Amino acid sequence: MPKSKHKKISIRLRSKPQRVKFGADTKGLPTFSMTAYTGVALRQPWSEHPVIVDLASLKVPGGPMAILHEHWQGDKVGHTTEIKNTGKKVLISGVISCTGNAAKDVTESGRNGFPWQASIGCENGWIEQIK
Repeated sequence: MPKSKHKKISIRLRSKPQRVKFGADTKGLPTFSMTAYTGVALRQPWSEHPVIVDLASLKVPGGPMAILHEHWQGDKVGHTTEIKNTGKKVLISGVISCTGNAAKDVTESGRNGFPWQASIGCENGWIEQIK
């Protein structure tokens, strides 16, 4: 099986209000833009303490990255066209390029005004406890 050209980033879409804009690209594919991370503390099941991503040292890989519904590989939605780390938040834009049920659900419900939310998946280089 050939390797995908797309790197993977997990984006969790949840029902908490979030500004997600839907549109269409020049090929007619649905597009989106959203805030993926705002710098707030995250609760993780593997940590008894909240986790904060250090945006100053966060390295955003170049090139398109897969967008997944609920972090599941089988629920592909599309891919990014831009990932921007402003130092205070991570912004993403992309295209809904997949054709499965997850992509259809995100597209149709998003166009109907459903307030999708995003979250990031990342690998930590190190964890430092700050008191």
